[in-house]
Amino acid sequence: GGLVWQFQESHGGGRAALEHPGDLAGYLNLARGQLQSGHPEAAQHSCELAISNKFDGVEIRDLLVQSMYARHDYAGVTAQLDWGRKRPEALALHLDEIRIALAKGQIHRANTLLVELRGREYPPELATQYQTGLALIARELAEAELNPASVELLKSVPAASQDANAAVALAEDGDTAQSDEDLQRLTQTHGQESNWKIDLLPEIRAALSLTQHKPQQALDTLETSAAYDRSTFGPAYLRSKAWMALAKPELAQNELLKITEHLYIDPLSNEYPLALLASARAYVLQNQADPARTQFERLADLWKDADEGWPLPGIGGLRRPAE
Repeated sequence: GGLVWQFQESHGGGRAALEHPGDLAGYLNLARGQLQSGHPEAAQHSCELAISNKFDGVEIRDLLVQSMYARHDYAGVTAQLDWGRKRPEALALHLDEIRIALAKGQIHRANTLLVELRGREYPPELATQYQTGLALIARELAEAELNPASVELLKSVPAASQDANAAVALAEDGDTAQSDEDLQRLTQTHGQESNWKIDLLPEIRAALSLTQHKPQQALDTLETSAAYDRSTFGPAYLRSKAWMALAKPELAQNELLKITEHLYIDPLSNEYPLALLASARAYVLQNQADPARTQFERLADLWKDADEGWPLPGIGGLRRPAE
């Protein structure tokens, strides 16, 4: 009794505390704060406590998957995904399973799961979440240079439903005209909202600049997004690409380490393994063999069950080493 959970807020450094959260929202806020502040074990415990107190559901299970994955508790992740497979409303967990397959380099499995997802019938109230999830996966496919799959997936996202992730994916897939059109529409709709103005719209502009071979313009565009580096990987990943395009691997490395050393920010993101790969490459370009080897080993551990024979993104066709 008298249990008090405290966690460091992920923004601003203030302290917050909750004693015996009285509802699901309280547990969700608590666990999210713990995860975003770099305490996935505490976040997992909060999720499990919520479930034991009968505050169960897809949202808490989704957060539990993220917390377990950040701790490399893959058996626990599998158990949660199994729970979700039995429930038609568990869209978030179905999307999680696809993202995890991509992050592990299991492209064929991700494609199979994506076909299954698109063949399911979800409740109408999940329509927006469904379109948002497809757009995110399309972006992750584009960033992995699986552009045909990304292009095909985006065809199923109506133009009016395309969000920032869809616009970034379109730019990375080479459809700059549609990406720019989405940018203009989203600017008109969300241009005065702080997170769009400071982070999301600049990400779209930066992706367009990189596609147009204007890396310095991409960096200039992303100057405002630094405040979001502790809550998302997108700006840092795009900056790293720009610095690499400018042949400044040491500056790219500064951005990549924001991702590779902070998995808990977005545990299921495919930008994490891609950042490990890019980080290793940046160390090689700086003639730093030992840290390059460390990053390659971390990637090899994550990709130990990856598909064989597909080109590694951004490395000129270098293939995954044989086991």
